[in-house]
Amino acid sequence: MGEFQTQLTRAGFKIKNVLVWHKNWLGMGNNFRPNYELIILAIKSTFVTKSRNLSNVLTVRRLSPKKLTHIAEKPVALLEILIRESTNVGDIVLDSFSGSGATCAAVTCPHSSRTASYDTFCVRVCG
Repeated sequence: MGEFQTQLTRAGFKIKNVLVWHKNWLGMGNNFRPNYELIILAIKSTFVTKSRNLSNVLTVRRLSPKKLTHIAEKPVALLEILIRESTNVGDIVLDSFSGSGATCAAVTCPHSSRTASYDTFCVRVCG
């Protein structure tokens, strides 16, 4: 994480935590097959999650390879947790890859009263 951390620091960010997305599904290969990805929580100011008792390990089953619409697609349920816990109404969520539309789906999930407006890369969280 060395060079990545250096660039984040140069851009004015501080690494607050490293989250683990436990995919609940084994990855490709043999021997110690991967079943997690790391998520870097980098901040520029004070940050507190909405639920103050969350673990840094998020267990959300990954999508079956047969159901993927994009090779790096993340489950909407994972993005729902991250967006719900780290945004307020009116905030903008940057999705610089916007491959499958999962970020927009997470903002407008059925469990939320939020709506969204978006362009190619950004989703605005509406009330």
